[in-house]
Amino acid sequence: MTHYFSLEESQTAEIFRRRPFMGLFLIAHCWLCILATIVIVGFLPNVLTILLGILVIGSRQQALLVLMHEASHGNLFEHKLFNYWAAQFLCAYPVLADTKVYRTYHAKHHAWTQTKKDPDLVLTSGYPISKNSMMRKILRDMVGITGVRQLYNRFSIAFEDKESRLSKKFKTLFRLIGPGLLVNTSFLALFVHLGYGWIFFSLWLVPLLTWHQVVLRIRNISEHAALVNYLRTELSVARTTLTSSLGNFFIAPYWVNYHLEHHLFPSVPCYNLPIVHRLLKKQGY
Repeated sequence: MTHYFSLEESQTAEIFRRRPFMGLFLIAHCWLCILATIVIVGFLPNVLTILLGILVIGSRQQALLVLMHEASHGNLFEHKLFNYWAAQFLCAYPVLADTKVYRTYHAKHHAWTQTKKDPDLVLTSGYPISKNSMMRKILRDMVGITGVRQLYNRFSIAFEDKESRLSKKFKTLFRLIGPGLLVNTSFLALFVHLGYGWIFFSLWLVPLLTWHQVVLRIRNISEHAALVNYLRTELSVARTTLTSSLGNFFIAPYWVNYHLEHHLFPSVPCYNLPIVHRLLKKQGY
């Protein structure tokens, strides 16, 4: 998709260059934010700190998905196996996702962006919508209806084949969500052992089912909804959204807001996408 743009050899080398240990830094940064929030709320538990904790950790859970997305493109680490397993255990499983499943799904999104074959089209079609409709969607996200429905769908997929044996259904269920449930059960056991079982529910499960869903919806809309598509070029399939540092932290972590640049150059590491943005602007785009 890069034939619209002319880059010098030095510029190409710059945007595709992976920085040593940057993948580890991003994962460590994400988890340190989560741990710091848990420690602060653990020492100062009140309604205000818990609500702020839900916002911070919900945004960091979204950040883990963003890093899993980065790994699905092979951009987090150069070593393929380390890239895959780091994404699985440190990013995907904690938020009940799976890098392998996502990678297959996401490849179709890139191949058929904003067409009828795009599996993400269901998330972004039909916009713009009325304010009342949008508020209803956000409300369902905030109270956990969307998150619970997603979990229910995972279970129902495993049991939808009424003719298969029960053992096969449980095997399918484990493949879909088993590792994530094991990791989260381990989290729960650890917090219960430390005498802080309530933290798992209030600062991990609740954000995952509520604010995390709000952020995911806003991101999907900003990236692909209500696009000016009459040009039907690479520039019409996605949108870049420039926002503040606060907006980046809570809604668009780790440069994921440079989404048009990502679709143009999927193999560019996320931290180099601002460079792509500047290069394209210099060429008049």
